Amino acid sequence: MSMGSKLGWWEMAPLAAGLLFPGALPAAEEQGGKPPELAPMEVTGAREDGPAAPAPPSPSTAQTVPEVVLKDLDLTDLSNISRLVPNVSVSQSEVNRAPSFGIRGTQEITFHELGGGRTSAAYYIDDIPFQDAYGREFGIFAAEGITIYKGPHGTLFGAPGPAGVFDLTTRRPEAGLEGEASYTHGSDDFHRGTLHTGGEVRPGLFFGVDFLYSESEGWFRDRLTGDSYGKSETSGALAKLIWQATDQLEFTLTAGLQHHDDDPPVFLPFGSSVPRSVSADPDAYATGWQAFQALRAVWKEDGWQIKSITSHRESHSEDRDAALLFEIFKPAALFRERNQDVSAWTQEIRAESTDPAAEWRWRTGLFFSDRRTGLDHFIRGLGPWEGRNEIYYDHQEWATYGEVTRPVGSHLELSGGLRLQLSRDHTRSSFDPSAAAAGLGAVAFTTDDREDYTAALPMAAVAWKWSETQSSYLRFSTAMQPGGLAVAAGSSIDYDAQHSVHYELGHDSSFRDGMVDLHAAAFYTDYRDYQAFQFHPAGQTIFNADDAHAWGLEAELRIRPMDGLQLFAGAGYTHARYDDYDSSIGDFSGNRVAKIPVCT
Repeated sequence: MSMGSKLGWWEMAPLAAGLLFPGALPAAEEQGGKPPELAPMEVTGAREDGPAAPAPPSPSTAQTVPEVVLKDLDLTDLSNISRLVPNVSVSQSEVNRAPSFGIRGTQEITFHELGGGRTSAAYYIDDIPFQDAYGREFGIFAAEGITIYKGPHGTLFGAPGPAGVFDLTTRRPEAGLEGEASYTHGSDDFHRGTLHTGGEVRPGLFFGVDFLYSESEGWFRDRLTGDSYGKSETSGALAKLIWQATDQLEFTLTAGLQHHDDDPPVFLPFGSSVPRSVSADPDAYATGWQAFQALRAVWKEDGWQIKSITSHRESHSEDRDAALLFEIFKPAALFRERNQDVSAWTQEIRAESTDPAAEWRWRTGLFFSDRRTGLDHFIRGLGPWEGRNEIYYDHQEWATYGEVTRPVGSHLELSGGLRLQLSRDHTRSSFDPSAAAAGLGAVAFTTDDREDYTAALPMAAVAWKWSETQSSYLRFSTAMQPGGLAVAAGSSIDYDAQHSVHYELGHDSSFRDGMVDLHAAAFYTDYRDYQAFQFHPAGQTIFNADDAHAWGLEAELRIRPMDGLQLFAGAGYTHARYDDYDSSIGDFSGNRVAKIPVCT
């Protein structure tokens, strides 16, 4: 650059004065010159978008289902996720709205009169835990993706999940205004509509609102009336408000409301042995609602962040059903009415690293939950067990957890973690027999049971990176499912906490520049005091099998042959058996574990 193009201090002085004191310089017109024309300059800026993604956790089987797949398969509730994941199954509980999951060899028992709706698989929506079985059916709104962690991951998440964790993230509102709507129509008079809108209210303040409505007449036929049976109707809304207070601090307020009105399920053979035909009570119903609110605060630093998530949930449901036992007693009826209310608070504080290339990757946290359930249950037609049960469950959970992962050299990676958990269970119940039952010798009774369950649950993993696209790992983890008091018609049974040790050997491969991804795993689980669901003369209950085990294999394949097209395939096999299970109603040692399918 020539010297003539430089500005001397005597030339810069009036320029500086003009910037500081605009009136100090005369206007160009007054100097007789034409105002200079400057090229337009546009300056834009934006704060960093939301919480950072956590650094990759310790190696395990964690399958992520992206948004495009959830949309293509029209998945709007968690009960259908088993269609996409091997060795994950869903079975019906006492009502449609409380599905029970089986993951590898671990089953859930979500009957409210048995355990207050306690779950074995944790469920998160945007870091908000849904622990109760009647809360997990909340609709999947504007999902960005869901990750399914198989087996215990108590060193990563606060909510107890000895079977696994479902971690759902929803779409984050963007700058500007966006909207999306969908409508689906199918057989059995099925209709579903969704609506999403969101955007920026002002710089740093975003909103998102989602609506869902669906209905179906059902694909069963009522033998008594000839009408369709299996009606399902759902309406719900989810609202989100995000405030980016600073570049480091963000608050998210989330609220949801959902209502359902269904025909209750009819269990075979109590309904009918004719396919797609049931004998149902014409006055049967299953209706309810739930609402939740949550506040999440996130503070971000270079390489790490800390979150605080506070949530509150209320739900109410009531149902009446009758199994008309044409196939057994010709005829007889077993009527049942149930009202239940749930109130739950949770608080989780979580700190985690966010740099995937950091020497140490870690996560740690504290968790507390307080869940109170009231159940009013009347059943008619059980002889001396006919009457009304009123049951109150108080469940509290305290946990501190954490894990750390560190590479050693260029191939080896070591992980370790620990979870300390305290579960407190207080169950109160009363049984008031009907006049008919009292005439058969039934008497009223009350129960009051308090138990604490504590556990130290370690985790360890080792991974070996063969190349940039090939890696293997071996994982060891432990879990505890708290015990409690199972209250059935006219009786109650104490059951112990279930403890399990999990081993997993896995391999991850990527071929053809990421076009093909393959995950394969083998697992073995050893159970002590396995919690088993069983029928007995007064209904259903929970017994402990002294010992049980499960082992299996699974593989998941993902192919991206071209932009916009993804192909998925998966298969799983599980062998789950009771090793020692001699209960008061029979010896089931050597039998298959119920509700765990062999192949998926």
